[in-house]
Amino acid sequence: MTPKLSNFSRFLVILAGAVLLISSLSNRAERIAFSTNAFLSGEFLMVLAVALVTLVVSVWLSMRALPSPIALWAFIALGSMGVAALYTFAEGIRTYSTPFVLWAVIINSTLLWHLVSNQPSFQNRMQNAINFVGATILLLLVLEGVLRVWFTVFGTETDRVNYVYSVDEVLNKYNRFRGEPYVNFGLSPNHPDHNARGYRSPELTTPKPDGTFRIFAIGGSTTYGISLINAESYPTQLQRILRDEYGYTNVEVINAGVPQYATYENLINFQLKILDDEPDMLITYEGINDVVTRLVDPAFYTGENPMRGIWDTSRITRIPFVLVRFVGANTGLLPRPGVLDSAISNVSNVQRCTDATFCENLGLSPVEVLEANPPRYFERNLRHLVILAQANDVQVVMSTWAYYPEESNGSLYMTYPQMQMGANQHNVITQALAEEYDLPLIDFAQNVPYDADLWQDGLHLSAKGAEEQARQYARFLVDNDLLPKP
Repeated sequence: MTPKLSNFSRFLVILAGAVLLISSLSNRAERIAFSTNAFLSGEFLMVLAVALVTLVVSVWLSMRALPSPIALWAFIALGSMGVAALYTFAEGIRTYSTPFVLWAVIINSTLLWHLVSNQPSFQNRMQNAINFVGATILLLLVLEGVLRVWFTVFGTETDRVNYVYSVDEVLNKYNRFRGEPYVNFGLSPNHPDHNARGYRSPELTTPKPDGTFRIFAIGGSTTYGISLINAESYPTQLQRILRDEYGYTNVEVINAGVPQYATYENLINFQLKILDDEPDMLITYEGINDVVTRLVDPAFYTGENPMRGIWDTSRITRIPFVLVRFVGANTGLLPRPGVLDSAISNVSNVQRCTDATFCENLGLSPVEVLEANPPRYFERNLRHLVILAQANDVQVVMSTWAYYPEESNGSLYMTYPQMQMGANQHNVITQALAEEYDLPLIDFAQNVPYDADLWQDGLHLSAKGAEEQARQYARFLVDNDLLPKP
């Protein structure tokens, strides 16, 4: 038998449990920050229960006599392999397994120190201090090496972005975004899903080949197809359907959607970028991001109120140590480089009010905030987009923006009355502008089937939903003779 754990070692065990709980809650909060899933999902409640049991059992065991050194070494080895296997093979809960890895690192470090500190060679306090410092440095170096090799060889690309890659590697190899003038950020051409012009499409031929009819689809993440592979996004499926099923082999559909873009950025992007790529047609699918720009303190509601701030790569952590980044990211002390907001510097102190909790300081409900901030900038931006397109002989096809008003895969986002109210108001404006300028209008919000399987989260379509959107658009373009014969 080995001596019982010291009070300091017991403190480390309790600390490991506290870090496990805090890290689990932090990971959950970060995971759903830009989705709309419920915080306490069934899956997360199960993870939280396991974390609580782990904390209680580990503290209880720390109060009891320890087994032999050999048994402790075996426990350390088997525990490490078990946590490693969980991280490697349990893909469905990998996001939640990281806190357990952090817990295992602290527990194993505590047991290792306990074994070393109770060896006969430790004669006095000074020697203990020297050995402690040396053992700690050695342990940190070993952990650094193990984590670096582990994430490099067995980790996902997201793991390598968050823990291994340098800032330059993150921005040049992985990140979907880059800083761009006038729009704050756009799609990075270095991402494998994007072409050299920063569109989520194959490379464009310049100048445009004779006989080619080029359609640009603009919008936010619901056009880009967030969480869908490129082939599943609605613009890619629209091109496939038009070519394979209708015979329009002369049509190109370019996905110019950018996650987080509202009409503010899309208007500027069209003027300064898309027009250079010779569009023949523009399909607009706008709605929800402009609702967010309205949910602000009415005293500060202006036409220069974007969803995001200025691109600022200095906010991405430049710490080279994998261990520090791993601990920092999973305790909320450091940002994750793979998250867009890690490279965005907030240049506004305007308080947003996306749900009731954040509206309390304003003394208003979210619906009252929306009513106080009418959609004049949405209408203005969309109108200017139409005028600019028509001045450049680009056919505009407008579409209403669709959503699923019930809970969807744990997401409550589109069940909020202010989100539904804003989306509906913007659809009325879209319809009015289409009538005013005699533009073709696809009423997708009205015609989309009421089917939960078409949605990822109530606002983003699933692959099945994106195909339904593409088919409705293709049929509308063909039936209304809006495409030139091949």
